[in-house]
Amino acid sequence: MAFRRAVESDPQSAEAHFWLAASLDNRGQESEAIPAYRQALECGLSRDLEGRAWTWLASSLSKTGEHGEAIKAIAAAQISGGYEGEEYRRIRA
Repeated sequence: MAFRRAVESDPQSAEAHFWLAASLDNRGQESEAIPAYRQALECGLSRDLEGRAWTWLASSLSKTGEHGEAIKAIAAAQISGGYEGEEYRRIRA
């Protein structure tokens, strides 16, 4: 997968980790996406991607039964300006 190669070539690239996480998430591999989202956030995403990362992390956490962690991630999404997408509203509710 191209995103894995991007992460391998630049392990500090927040965007590479983010897009790897998003691609795993879209393939139904939430358990694998979770650490990639966390790494993207740790590496320092741009403001516009940070809200998405927290929201999509919350979604993956919720889907894997980690509801307490999902609530924390949604709170972080709100603090970072939130991500006003359908996923954000669904998780927040």
